[in-house]
Amino acid sequence: SPRATAARFMTDLVLRLKRSWQRVARASRQHLLRHSPAWIRRAFGRPATYLDMVLVDHGIFRLIYLNRHRLSAEAWRSAQPAPHQFRWLAESGIRTVVNLRGEHESGSYWLEQRACARHGLKLVNFKLRSRSAPLPSGPASRRRRTHACSRRPSPRCCGCPTTYRAS
Repeated sequence: SPRATAARFMTDLVLRLKRSWQRVARASRQHLLRHSPAWIRRAFGRPATYLDMVLVDHGIFRLIYLNRHRLSAEAWRSAQPAPHQFRWLAESGIRTVVNLRGEHESGSYWLEQRACARHGLKLVNFKLRSRSAPLPSGPASRRRRTHACSRRPSPRCCGCPTTYRAS
């Protein structure tokens, strides 16, 4: 029907615009990091990283509500913790944070790396996609998934594309 075709066209257009915006933002961020004097990076780097986490990565919602729940004696799940929330994870006996977003260039990831290092937590990056099936499905990929999730010190914290799980 014409209405369904128009809706599909708009959805595709919005997705293309979003991806284009993300590419431009990523390229601009990389350009600024490479060509900024060290004193500017020191002075504005940390506030810019927090702004990226709060505004671009929707961190404002995670500051208000972490959505943290115990799965078992050895596992927790939660939304991606903000930097100040990693202290609670470490004090609660959590030793491993499984980042299911994988390594990516964003303020949230950089702050997560620093917070894990500061509190002695092991950070494991394992990318899962929320809108598509896992890419490789061979035995090597299954071994990597099993290794990432089972061979880490317990308790651990795991996280999805918008959720982190602590265990």
